Amino acid sequence: MPVALVAAPGLVSLVIIAVLLPTSPPEEEPAAYGTSPDVCRFGTVLVAGILSATGAFAGYTYIVKFLGDVSGFPPRTVSALFVAFGVACLAGVSITGALLDRFPQAALTAAVATQAVGMLGLYAAGTDPVAAVVFLRPQRLHACRSCVGRGIPVGGPWCQGRL
Repeated sequence: MPVALVAAPGLVSLVIIAVLLPTSPPEEEPAAYGTSPDVCRFGTVLVAGILSATGAFAGYTYIVKFLGDVSGFPPRTVSALFVAFGVACLAGVSITGALLDRFPQAALTAAVATQAVGMLGLYAAGTDPVAAVVFLRPQRLHACRSCVGRGIPVGGPWCQGRL
């Protein structure tokens, strides 16, 4: 039953997104072709995206074990932290989405920097439960992961606008 509670809003979101997607062919859109593509910038975008996604997914892979074994949280508390993490991710994606069109370079830079600060903070002070929560929080607020994966929701849209 708990999975159904989460799946139902997800299904509603899927239907809304499917209905609102543009129906025009992508090649007819103004951003379909770069006017002056730059190989160096393209490489930078790819490297930044790969490093950010790798860091985020590595963080996701180990965060439960880290919070339990290193920070000392009991399993029930880790679950509660993830609920708060998810709510903050939603807020972070909403905020980042609003800023991404206006400040694309700054949004990506801030996302990757926040991710790096969070991961380094967890490494340096993760044995303290309060510090662990603090270093999870900045990432949650930035886009969709606590300090461990803030760059993923920002990276995709940013790349779409830059490439």
